[in-house]
Amino acid sequence: MIQRFRANRDVVAPEQVVEFTIVTENVGYLEVQSVNLTLYDGVIRNDTAISWGEVDMWNFEATTTRTWVATGVGNHTIIAFIDANNTVTEISDTNNQASIIVRVANGGGPGLPDIMVDERDIGLNSEPHARQPTILSIEVRNIGDVSATNVTVRLTDDGVTIDYYVIGELSTTAPDIHSTTWVPATEGAHFINLTTDEENTIRELREDNNAAAVGIYVLPSPSSGLAMFEGEYNILPGLPVAYAEHLLGAPIPIVGGPRVIRIVGIPFPEPPPFQAAR
Repeated sequence: MIQRFRANRDVVAPEQVVEFTIVTENVGYLEVQSVNLTLYDGVIRNDTAISWGEVDMWNFEATTTRTWVATGVGNHTIIAFIDANNTVTEISDTNNQASIIVRVANGGGPGLPDIMVDERDIGLNSEPHARQPTILSIEVRNIGDVSATNVTVRLTDDGVTIDYYVIGELSTTAPDIHSTTWVPATEGAHFINLTTDEENTIRELREDNNAAAVGIYVLPSPSSGLAMFEGEYNILPGLPVAYAEHLLGAPIPIVGGPRVIRIVGIPFPEPPPFQAAR
């Protein structure tokens, strides 16, 4: 069966590459060594197949990545079909297909760019913690006919600007990828907003795809569970001394200069799992 079928882009320009991720699963009781997986564009026919090959199913589940170079302006229904050649006897064949729609856009006419971002264009390099730096990766694309110049980009955290920059030239053949450091002030939910051409100075095919937002949960700071320093020790007054002891082998700057100190503190609570709301 097809458990999950996703594309990394749902809107692309002609000749851009779309990457598909297909998760297949054997929910029966017998092992299958391998099975055919074919992707079709629009209808299931030999002449519409855009990708095909065998998938290793020894572990009863497999994740496969396939690519397609987009052609033909308009909506494309991409169909993933496991066991398309019907070589495996199954309990049910009704769950062997899944489909998604990819739109190929070519701008609104000669000479128009189309700047585009969505929530998948905002990425993180690691789980964010309060008051700790992390790297945000921003991708901006142009799916129009011609390059766009002087494209402004603003990134905000709950309305507070994290970064603002200008892309001198944004071509139709390659996205602009930009990295910036983000230090979230507090733990909890944060809403990151990405806005391009915010003054609407660039004439485009569409103006409704110039902004995107994503929710990111920020974990507590690693040091938020420790009490204040007293001499060389970190003491929690009034509590028993049945604490977990953590030895720090690196010098820490405190009053009197860098010294090696011992921190005694209660164990940190287990943080909630990292998640980026989409």
